[in-house]
Amino acid sequence: MRRIRATRRAWGLSNWSDRELREAVGGLNDGSSASNFIPEDTLVRVFAVVDETIRRRLGLWNVFDLPDADDEPSMAAARRELTATGRGRYPGSDLLLPAEFYRAARRRLDHEREGRHFRPTDQQLLAGLHLCNRRIVEVAAGEGKTVAAAFPSALYALLGHTVHVVTANDYLAARDCERLAPVYRALGLRVGAVLDHMAGPERRESYANRIIYGTLREFAFDYLRDQLVMSPDDQIQGPLDVAIIDEADQTLLDEAVTPLVIAGAPIVSRRAIVRADRAVRGLVAEQAQLAAECRRQLEQSVQDGQANDKLAILLARAMLAQPDDESTRQLAASQPRLRRRALSLIDTDGSGRPHPEVGEGLYCLIYIPLTLPTAATKNGSRRAVQRANLVNQVHQLLRAHLLLRRGVDYVVGDDQIVLVDRDTGRPRPDTHYQDGLHPAVEAKEGVTVHPDRRSLGEISVPGFARRYRSLAGLTGTAQAASDEFRRLYGLDVEVVPDTRHTRRRDLPSRVYAQADDQLNAVVDEVRHCQRSGRPTLVATRTVAQSEAVSRRLTVAGIPHSLLNAATGHEEVDIVRVAGQPVAVTVATNMAGRGTDVMLPPDLDRFILVRFAALLEELLVTDPDGRAVGVKANTPAEANLLAQALVANPRMSAARAGQGGRLAVHLRGTDPAPPLAVTLEFGLGLHVVSTEFNDSPRVGTATAGPERTPGCFRLHSQPAGQLRRRRDAAQREASGARALLLEYAAVLDRHADDYYLARQDTLVAEPDRLRQWADDAARFATTGLAGRHFPGLVADDYARRFAALAAELWVRYGVDAEPAWGHSLDALEGALAELLQQRLAERQDQLGSARFAELSRLLLLQAGDELWENHRADLRGMAAVSRMETHLPKTVIAEYVISADAAWQRFREEVSDSFLSQICHFPIAGLPIPPENGPAPSSPLVVDPRLAQLTF
Repeated sequence: MRRIRATRRAWGLSNWSDRELREAVGGLNDGSSASNFIPEDTLVRVFAVVDETIRRRLGLWNVFDLPDADDEPSMAAARRELTATGRGRYPGSDLLLPAEFYRAARRRLDHEREGRHFRPTDQQLLAGLHLCNRRIVEVAAGEGKTVAAAFPSALYALLGHTVHVVTANDYLAARDCERLAPVYRALGLRVGAVLDHMAGPERRESYANRIIYGTLREFAFDYLRDQLVMSPDDQIQGPLDVAIIDEADQTLLDEAVTPLVIAGAPIVSRRAIVRADRAVRGLVAEQAQLAAECRRQLEQSVQDGQANDKLAILLARAMLAQPDDESTRQLAASQPRLRRRALSLIDTDGSGRPHPEVGEGLYCLIYIPLTLPTAATKNGSRRAVQRANLVNQVHQLLRAHLLLRRGVDYVVGDDQIVLVDRDTGRPRPDTHYQDGLHPAVEAKEGVTVHPDRRSLGEISVPGFARRYRSLAGLTGTAQAASDEFRRLYGLDVEVVPDTRHTRRRDLPSRVYAQADDQLNAVVDEVRHCQRSGRPTLVATRTVAQSEAVSRRLTVAGIPHSLLNAATGHEEVDIVRVAGQPVAVTVATNMAGRGTDVMLPPDLDRFILVRFAALLEELLVTDPDGRAVGVKANTPAEANLLAQALVANPRMSAARAGQGGRLAVHLRGTDPAPPLAVTLEFGLGLHVVSTEFNDSPRVGTATAGPERTPGCFRLHSQPAGQLRRRRDAAQREASGARALLLEYAAVLDRHADDYYLARQDTLVAEPDRLRQWADDAARFATTGLAGRHFPGLVADDYARRFAALAAELWVRYGVDAEPAWGHSLDALEGALAELLQQRLAERQDQLGSARFAELSRLLLLQAGDELWENHRADLRGMAAVSRMETHLPKTVIAEYVISADAAWQRFREEVSDSFLSQICHFPIAGLPIPPENGPAPSSPLVVDPRLAQLTF
């Protein structure tokens, strides 16, 4: 880093023109791989030039905003050139200005008090160096991760690589791209963004750039779409070369278990789902009545003072009937011994079966054979398939009605269900539940039902991210997840030290027994902060919590903004003003993730004036003339307040003990106790959290930037040992995520192999396609002979050969008569020769070019159709595997073995389907062969039973 600074000074880059800077890093595109070591001299040169370019385009160009900038001739000429460039997407970005302009701009800006200069910090340079070494870099919030990512992005792009800069959402992608476009284009690099609303031509244009901003979702879906096209000319994305990911923990870890799926046509009808929902609603209502009766019996027995054995049975029944009932939970918590007895009755022998008296009337067992889906597939029984789908839909409807909560797991708006990230509260409109659960939630909430659709393509977040040749990322909270980054992606975590001291103060937590007490305390604290002039952010974990706090603030007459999944489209506008004086913002944990809360430079001065006015009001209105105590968050803040009060002619402040305590009194009165009241005082942003976060990373982000003035306090309700519960939840979530990703890794590996083979097919030469067809013929005849003559058994040769001949004709339209009489050792070769002759005939009929194109299309079609079935098989196998009760590693190993066997079957089916289609493909002007095949001549004898066989 010191060498970069020294190089910039030694070369005198500040005295170079824009064109000289561009030429200094031109010609670096040598085609080297992103995996190769980057020479240190190259890295230092590029970083020094990028550093100077950022100083100019993000700093010195601010001179154009000054009204009298045209007084300098060089600046007036530059303004004329800038105006002449027009209004393009990035106006003036390609304009190259002389060194004289920048010397004049520096002189002009040096006289500005507002500090319009912009200089990359040492932390940004160091973060950029770590990114070049393929690290996950932890950078404190507010330290400029956007600018830090520009250094490696420019370096890789100048070396000839395509760089994807991954952001948390479309807004950030567009914002960061627009902000840094002048820097990149000054270096001769093209930059663009891929956004959700873009159509194919716009996306193709964006991917033609060297640096592309976008979300991981957009990049992944474009990759999947490219795997569905039938011609390489229709692919738009290009190679997955270098990826630099902002908010890497959220993108690579928190969303890692959510598969990215491209959907096709609906699987089931809307009517069937609605009909099943009516039945499930009746079932849920009946269960609610039964649960109410169980609670009534329990409450009556408690009042009557019945024996503990009877009470334990009734408590167990009530807990089973409705586990989330608050009154039942409070009763169980108040009598631990009775609760333990009830739990022992719920699970008597560790098998999950309750005591007969407990389970009586609570269960309804319906036996449904688990072999139905398989049998339906093999026998073509549409009714069996429909019944199996109905069983799954009922199961998913029960999950929707009983386990998922509106405002916690999802929100409803614009006639649709929008899922909510449970850690951040951020809406995820492009994410849907799988396996029929999403339409079940839609039916539950009465919005338009959209049945599940066929999956045309699927990939996991780790599976896609690992496809990049070089991967790195930035985040404000990476160290706690270093083991996961290393295990999933092979990436180490580096922490960029911050030379500035921590300015945020974490205040002692407050715990409340009742939710109402907690809300009242939050409202009181917000009211005090608002009267003091401080901006306040109330952070909640769920949408429901945020709305409850918002309602209570509305009742208290406190104006505020609400930011959650339901108002996520207003996030940028709400966060932009959240740091203004007296602003109150209620938000889920999404606030500040990617969009920082900015505090105005004069905020502290405003708070001091406002708080002094509040103190004066209290002192003047106190009839006894008592002093007012002040408890500042830090001694430094107490000193600032005392200094501010020195200039006040009516008030005076005196130290009251150690730390940040003051006693403020009217001049001429006694400052000694008793005090009328004690007020808390602090500067900057005040953050109030209503609940512990299960994820420590999210909790750290929620508390606010450590380098920003302010404080943080947690108001929570007890739920056991809170910190131990959070740590246990984090370990459990990490373990569950790791297990799910092991299953996903198998599908990712199969997808790697399939998409690689598919890409080879797209670009294969005609000779190679014909060779694949011949190989498929040899493979098919090997299996055919093996099935009809197992173990080279020659008994009843005529009957076995007749069956073989019939199958050969039905599958491939090939007459097997020339192979009659061959020995078993020679039979495979003879059949392969006949099939290859059939392929040669097709090639002669079509011509080599048309035959090659037909082979390509049929092979792609067969692969895509069967790939969908193969993925469905893997998902079903994974679901069954996850229900196994023995060791997870053993279960995973068994799943991998089964999946590999399924992969081999998939390859065989693709080969056979392709061969059958190309042999039977109708050609205009040629007769269609009879379905029953040619009449065999002697000595071929056909068994009459063959007429009853189907293939």
